[in-house]
Amino acid sequence: WRAYVGLLVPAVLRCWLSHGVVHEAHLQNVVVVLDRDRRPVRMLLRDLEGVKLDAERWATWPDGVPAQVRYGPLDARRRIVYCLFVNHLGGICGALADARPGIERRLWQELRAVVEAVAADLDDPPELRALLNGEPLLAKANLLVRWRRDADRAAPFVPVPNPLGGSL
Repeated sequence: WRAYVGLLVPAVLRCWLSHGVVHEAHLQNVVVVLDRDRRPVRMLLRDLEGVKLDAERWATWPDGVPAQVRYGPLDARRRIVYCLFVNHLGGICGALADARPGIERRLWQELRAVVEAVAADLDDPPELRALLNGEPLLAKANLLVRWRRDADRAAPFVPVPNPLGGSL
């Protein structure tokens, strides 16, 4: 778990907060490279169709990049929080906790330590401070999107408890 989140989380958060690149790092978009001992040594992000640019983090819009790739800061944050923390890491954490009852709190604490380290490296950005202070995570209401037959971009987000802030 430590190696896994240590590879994935800093890369996704730094791409977003330092470069304005928003990866949809949910489970199906991450390929894990293992060493001979079956420990994670590298993460590959795939399915780049979902990559967006956080327009607030770009002084000027890059030439030739279509407007469909543009996210405002709220949309960028929602996608990072949902794809990385709720969909991906929340899913794995839950599966590990099902297999080993009593481990869930420790997993979230280890994840918190990684987020704290990234926050410190990036001069404590408000987006990460909010997560660490317990601001609710955001989950995409996928079923509602299907019932309404809406486009994925129209998906509403609902607040869920934030184990990073100690609500476990």
